[in-house]
Amino acid sequence: MTQTLITALLQLLLSVRADAAADGASRFLLIPGAARQAGLAGSSAALADDADALRANPGGLAWIPSSRAALTHERYVLSVMGGEAASAVPAGPAVLGI
Repeated sequence: MTQTLITALLQLLLSVRADAAADGASRFLLIPGAARQAGLAGSSAALADDADALRANPGGLAWIPSSRAALTHERYVLSVMGGEAASAVPAGPAVLGI
């Protein structure tokens, strides 16, 4: 009984620690990748018809009818900057997203 309780407590502590580490590592996903995504207040995953869908909803790339490209540059507080480039090119029945 004691060994089971210690094992359960250890698993609980390890899972809480792993969850905290994952939360810190994935916080950048909360920052919108493009002005359109920010303007749609995070609902851009449903409206994936440009190259920025590569970040918001990669499955939406299948509906892109022609080649698209997007360049984004953001400036945050304390001189923190970020940017990304995205390209979507239809290739037969598939779309290549980079």
